Amino acid sequence: MPKKKDTTSDSEVINILRKFDAFVDEHKNDEYEMADGEIGLLGEAGGNIYVNRDKVACEELWVDFYEKNIQTPYMCMQLYVYLNGYNSDKQDFKKYCESFMADMFGNIYIEECPAFGYLAIVRAVIGFLYRRYVMDSDKMRLAVVAADYLLGRSDELIYTFGGNKGGGSISGDDSKVYHRSVLTNEQIMIITRWLAIDGDSDILDVKEDSDEARQNEEDFRHLFPYNYALAKSHNFNIPSDVVNDRNSYYWVHTGSVMPVPGLQNYIAAYSRGLISKDYMYKMAFEGNSLDRSLKCVSDVMRFITERNRKVQTRGYEWGYTERERLRSVRQILLHSPEGEFSETDEKRLDIAKKLYTDMSELVLSAELTRGDTETEFSPYIYGLTRIFGAEYFVRILSALGNVFQYRLLL
Repeated sequence: MPKKKDTTSDSEVINILRKFDAFVDEHKNDEYEMADGEIGLLGEAGGNIYVNRDKVACEELWVDFYEKNIQTPYMCMQLYVYLNGYNSDKQDFKKYCESFMADMFGNIYIEECPAFGYLAIVRAVIGFLYRRYVMDSDKMRLAVVAADYLLGRSDELIYTFGGNKGGGSISGDDSKVYHRSVLTNEQIMIITRWLAIDGDSDILDVKEDSDEARQNEEDFRHLFPYNYALAKSHNFNIPSDVVNDRNSYYWVHTGSVMPVPGLQNYIAAYSRGLISKDYMYKMAFEGNSLDRSLKCVSDVMRFITERNRKVQTRGYEWGYTERERLRSVRQILLHSPEGEFSETDEKRLDIAKKLYTDMSELVLSAELTRGDTETEFSPYIYGLTRIFGAEYFVRILSALGNVFQYRLLL
């Protein structure tokens, strides 16, 4: 594939980073208060420039530089993506991704990175500016464009290595074949991760009748088809074999790889007319590992039944489990559930409740009547975190039979 000519914006990225490096050098002897309260020199800060998760030291300096030199969220995004190329990811994988990088971002993203005197500080500050100035809506729009391009190259999205097929051997085993998706490339994942809205995201921490919630509805309708299509092109499993190893000081942040849609996303899609009911049921069993789907509907059921109860347990443990349940509910509703459920929310959660009833009945009917031989559901039943109803209680006691009575006597 022929290389594209460098554009003005390509060279501008390098020029701005050189200016930024020189700017830090000018202020290297400036004092700042570190997170632990100690006083340090800016030039020695490295990446430890954050006071807390959302605040950096000498913030006014960086804002001033942004306003005078970076100026636009578009350029800030380019700088952020470019700087994430300064990593020690495996060179053969980087080489494989070069054609994707050149097409998506430009030639400078595949050329040798220039040296900067204060790279750690520059990366940390650009990361802060990226989170401050680049809007989530812009990230989502870029994600759709990237997905459209990647789907056009769906046959090339998986890099195969080991087994004497490209790349080096892993752990000395030349016979084993490994696979890794280009979505695990650090720079590509910055864009594609925005094809799905995370259940813990502040984006979903909004009221139902708010402008933000209405925007979430619109965003989901645009994002879900691309998230689904890109996941389907990977057979709903994004391979990341041997992404990180002990020989590398750099750790690829695989937690930011685009997630494969979960059952909560298919419920959300069905309730908004994007997929059929039959397809939702199909993906409940095929779209993810069954234990994950069972946990999803179990979490929704537990949230619904326990939301108005005052459960007295250890605070941290309860807080964690409650957040786990809330995550799935938010991804179905696309907003935070507050107060009484609206009629629309009730209907959407009723879909999850019916799925729970149908899936749990199928799984338990097989498990409670089996002998010592495992069923196809046995490896996944632990995803069913709560079982409701006296009828099931009786059936469980009956299935346990004398074994249960013996243990009870003990």
